[in-house]
Amino acid sequence: MSLGQSTFLGENEIARRIRNDADIHSTFQWENFLAQGIDAHFLARVIDLNSVQSLVKASDYWAQVNYNDPFEGTLTLPQNLSGVSIYSRRAFIYPQLTAWIKLPSLSLIGNETYIYYYFGFEHGSAAFNGIASFQLVTSTTTTNWLTTTIGTRSGLTNLDINVAKPSDFNTAYHVYRVILTKNLALFFIDNRLRAVGVQCLEGGVINIANNVLPYSILLTPPMPSNLTTLIEIYTNRTAVAPSSFAVPLSPYRFRVSDGKDIIPLSLSLYLQNNDVAFAGQTISSGSITSHPIPVFGYKEWELLIDANQDFTVQLQYLGLSGNWRTFDNYSSPTGSNRIHLLVDEPMILASVVITPSAYPMTINDALAVMVS
Repeated sequence: MSLGQSTFLGENEIARRIRNDADIHSTFQWENFLAQGIDAHFLARVIDLNSVQSLVKASDYWAQVNYNDPFEGTLTLPQNLSGVSIYSRRAFIYPQLTAWIKLPSLSLIGNETYIYYYFGFEHGSAAFNGIASFQLVTSTTTTNWLTTTIGTRSGLTNLDINVAKPSDFNTAYHVYRVILTKNLALFFIDNRLRAVGVQCLEGGVINIANNVLPYSILLTPPMPSNLTTLIEIYTNRTAVAPSSFAVPLSPYRFRVSDGKDIIPLSLSLYLQNNDVAFAGQTISSGSITSHPIPVFGYKEWELLIDANQDFTVQLQYLGLSGNWRTFDNYSSPTGSNRIHLLVDEPMILASVVITPSAYPMTINDALAVMVS
């Protein structure tokens, strides 16, 4: 077909092409790959050295290397391309992705000045309606810096989580998980929440806590309920590199499924910008303040704190100005050493300030439970 020429397709032919191109499965798992291969479930797009983009077969770039433990595979950026991107054919509903992988050690091998490795979710090239993805970056100024990319074209940013990157990130397998819900974008490494995108803004981004433990936080515009998976190696290369580059990612170690609009979540309270839990802490003077709690989108949530003596709690909420405001103050009933609050007021983020009635005081337990 020449440039500008069009061909009318009958309804039967359109239906046949859609049927052949569609991935009707609600999950992608190892058995799907064994039965149908990569191309039945994924599309690939490459960028040449002149920034021209074209559609290719995903199986030409993403391969399963062995079929027994450790089930390794590779995603390869050839030396004559500047980028390769792979997307699932299916857009998953409130998607959940688990990748049990080693991260690569990224290096600049051609004339590029940066190389990015993404895995997560995206509404096609350039994000548009949304992206929620891990991102590993090496450039002329940084090496193997771990971030998340969260937001839409009306509000898109990188939220750094390098402080939570495993020390053996490129030699040992770790579980990286992305969960997208109606209200939140959640990023886990192994058994811990490490980044939160709160989908509450009309546009733009507000960075609340960047590259801190226990988890980084930002506020971002809403994203759609359906997104395709994203796997990408991207550079600004303009000349053929000395060699190709591969990251250690196999279809076996990449699983995705539909999820839920609301995820019940229980979180221990942690010291602000610190990976130390309230539980077990002894307060010898003053007060302690918690790391922000992502409560947006839940109809109600519970706060439970237990100590070895009485105390007061100041419950704070975050305003869109970026300032924390006092919602209310609560005292444990005399002799109970415990506060149990059921909060049904809408908030974006909440925080807790605990002040003992006498010193020292030890906190036995402290958590927030978000259910519905």
